[in-house]
Amino acid sequence: MMQKINNAGIDEVADDKHALNEQQREEKEAQIMADALLIERSECALIWAAESKGEVLDFRGDTTVQAVLGLTLVQRPRANPSGTSPEHAFNIIGARR
Repeated sequence: MMQKINNAGIDEVADDKHALNEQQREEKEAQIMADALLIERSECALIWAAESKGEVLDFRGDTTVQAVLGLTLVQRPRANPSGTSPEHAFNIIGARR
């Protein structure tokens, strides 16, 4: 038996006049993600520095590969657009069509 969720409390405290619109939420989320990656990169740099001095520290299990390896994701349009989705972030080489 499914239980009905009571949203009365949420509706009471909701302030739709001051809520962010979709674009604002996306921009805020992107900024938060960028800030989190910057913090992770700093943490990884400290771990790498400690390792160079002979100390053994593990990266957190949820550390992103980008932070550990110091990678930056760059999205570019395909060099030779084809098909219906020319704005892929990568090209698959040798793929069959």
